[in-house]
Amino acid sequence: MNPNNKGATALRNFIAYAESGGVLPRPPAMDTDAETNEFEDAVREALISRGLQVDAQVGASRYRIDLAIRDRRDPTRYIIGVECDGATYHSSRSARDRDLLRHGVLRLMGWRIHRLWSTEWFRDPDGAIEQILRSLQRAEQEPPERSVETQRQRFVELVAPNGSHRPATPATESKTRPAGEQYQRYRGRVRPRAQLMDVRHAAELAGTIVEVVTTEGPIMEELLLERLRDVHEVGRAGNNIRTNVGAAIRYAAYHGQIETVSESSGLVVTIPRRTLATFRTPGDGVQRGIELIPKDEIALAVLFLVEDQFGMQRDSIPGKVVNLFGFDRARAPSADRIQEVVDDLIEARRLRTQGPNVTVT
Repeated sequence: MNPNNKGATALRNFIAYAESGGVLPRPPAMDTDAETNEFEDAVREALISRGLQVDAQVGASRYRIDLAIRDRRDPTRYIIGVECDGATYHSSRSARDRDLLRHGVLRLMGWRIHRLWSTEWFRDPDGAIEQILRSLQRAEQEPPERSVETQRQRFVELVAPNGSHRPATPATESKTRPAGEQYQRYRGRVRPRAQLMDVRHAAELAGTIVEVVTTEGPIMEELLLERLRDVHEVGRAGNNIRTNVGAAIRYAAYHGQIETVSESSGLVVTIPRRTLATFRTPGDGVQRGIELIPKDEIALAVLFLVEDQFGMQRDSIPGKVVNLFGFDRARAPSADRIQEVVDDLIEARRLRTQGPNVTVT
């Protein structure tokens, strides 16, 4: 039935009214084309990652509900609605007064509403999601018939690996910047010690360097040296080995196999015309100190964090960045290096300052 056909809708409601002994049916929720904001998108993605089916900007009577979670027992119904209220709501008495009436109407329509404040989300997003899940569990103690009907099913059936069918989770737009991925370590065959210790083998050593950088690049020279020691089974790197590695790096760079960039903490070695899509977190037995992470990779971590939190206090960024790379707190040298990256991003206009805070441009 076309919901815009008022005559047909009225007739249907009258029939339902007569059949139910004088109780009008609850109007079904409908899809809308209203836009969402970054706060709502982030909450929705977090809920979907927990295996829930979540629709955004669902119409209920004259109102729109920010996020509507489908009932896991009957996905043609919504079990709770999540209202994502921004900071401006707190200071508006008229908005609060209107909302009391609005929530009263929604409750009469059968909606269970969970309110999520932006301040709660910024302070503890995992805790905020747990609160929503607890509201969901309480709602699931009621029979599914008490959930709100949807106007139509927006999902399609997919075949699971075991052959059974399950409803598909609605597609969502991914964040602009992806989260980190685990580091991948080079694990090549053992090479003769002479290749590392004798300058006459610079060409062979250059070939090994290209293999390591292909897997782990961009990589700081100091970490590259550590990997070469492992491959050649050499315990420590004296001046002779460092000289030979430097010569092999120049050889490979001269032949266009690698590129090098000088930074304050050392030389970065990478494959030409290759850029990282995201930063790399500890993995495969590798945990790098901040001094062993190229500045361009630190920049990707900074941009991800600032965008994910919808802006951050500038002074808090180093501590959050080192957390991403597996450390509890930022010591002074690490904090200084990260702040250098933040300064570079501001100068390049990829971040903008707003008092003590920074946001992504």
